[in-house]
Amino acid sequence: MVLVNKDTRANMTEVAIRSTCDMKKWFFELGANDELPAEWSEFKRLVMEFCLERDFSQIKKYREESWVDFLIRLRDFANYQKKSEKVVFRYLREQKMPMDMKICVHALDGNLDKLIERIKKINYSHETKKFTQENDKQHDNSYSDRRKRKACYNCGEVGHFSRDCQNKKIMMVKKGSIDKSGLDERIATINGRDRKVSFDTGAAESFICSGGLYVFTDCKLKNIH
Repeated sequence: MVLVNKDTRANMTEVAIRSTCDMKKWFFELGANDELPAEWSEFKRLVMEFCLERDFSQIKKYREESWVDFLIRLRDFANYQKKSEKVVFRYLREQKMPMDMKICVHALDGNLDKLIERIKKINYSHETKKFTQENDKQHDNSYSDRRKRKACYNCGEVGHFSRDCQNKKIMMVKKGSIDKSGLDERIATINGRDRKVSFDTGAAESFICSGGLYVFTDCKLKNIH
């Protein structure tokens, strides 16, 4: 505990009363935390530093500045001014910051180096998560673009893949079997009738032999070339 002469304390209080609101707050915090200097000369030095914005509490975080860089500036300034790290942490607790950082400030109170290292890890984790989300978004956009360009193998419409096709009336494929020759035969509903069809999944196009068109008895055949 710092013992301050009553006359010296009275003179300090007189200066604070006649000062600005910011300086009154600064003076009150020094007194509440038992950090008022015992000597008048030391008090004058602190007042001069405050008025010249040399007090670390005047250091503000720039908009584009990272929290790590801001903490390093505070640490360097505190070392230069021979300030206690407890004073730095008390200042940090008053700052607006992300919740995960606030938790770190309270958990690591009094150890500025550990706080800086912890914030570095948090920033790295956030950047990794952001990078992953951006990659996922690009992948989704790529999938969407391909879906818009490609025609469905089932119904021929553009805008979706066959696995997402909702046009089930065009072709309903039922159970199938593989014969001795290795053909994949299934029952498909075509024009409301069940027909046995063979699928060649490796083919670029599919054809129906003109000799097999007789099975579509309800269709009027046109000239086929």
